[in-house]
Amino acid sequence: MVLHQRAAELEGVLAAARATSSRKHRASAVRYSTPRHEYRARRVGVARVTPTRDGGGSDSHRAHGEVARAAGKDSLEFRRALMQNHPKHLAVLNAAAEKGDWGKPLPAGVHRHRAVHGLRQLLRRHREVSVDKDGKVKVHRMVLALNCGHAVNPQQIAAQVEGSVVYGLSAAFYGEITIENGRVAQSTSTTPPLRLADMPKVETVLVPTYDFWGGVGERPSA
Repeated sequence: MVLHQRAAELEGVLAAARATSSRKHRASAVRYSTPRHEYRARRVGVARVTPTRDGGGSDSHRAHGEVARAAGKDSLEFRRALMQNHPKHLAVLNAAAEKGDWGKPLPAGVHRHRAVHGLRQLLRRHREVSVDKDGKVKVHRMVLALNCGHAVNPQQIAAQVEGSVVYGLSAAFYGEITIENGRVAQSTSTTPPLRLADMPKVETVLVPTYDFWGGVGERPSA
């Protein structure tokens, strides 16, 4: 009887968390205070393209980096100016910038890149990347700052982030899909995971606000 009662109480807590999470998820998309904007998507080709374990919403955020370059502005300061009315998003952006040493000089040939995402958690990525004379890409370091709402187990969150980086980079480096006779030639077992020697240094920065229930495992891989 006691077990049934506890199970009912737990189900009530979970139901409330799911309802809160659903509302918060819709409210957690990346916020830019852009007065006039329009995004358009177009299906190209005959292949059906879908996100890989991700919401697919980072394209518009990458566009802000291109806009910043076109305007001759630092991409970080450009985003900061657009996030002044969204303090939670700004806090995560600043945490990634601080931990990622944004603005400090890098070794010759190494470049910084940042990306953002905001569905189910607020996430900022900072990458340090180089390309050698043969065109081989090397990711040296990744800093990922995120606000997933309630950070129940910080070590588990860091492990999720690191694992997501492994498989996200594995897909980028080794996950080419080719079509033969109208079918995909690869199987799910033909893409090897990134080896330790090629793995970048991964640093996770948590900026929890404890006001919603978010996810952790998918967005870092995007």
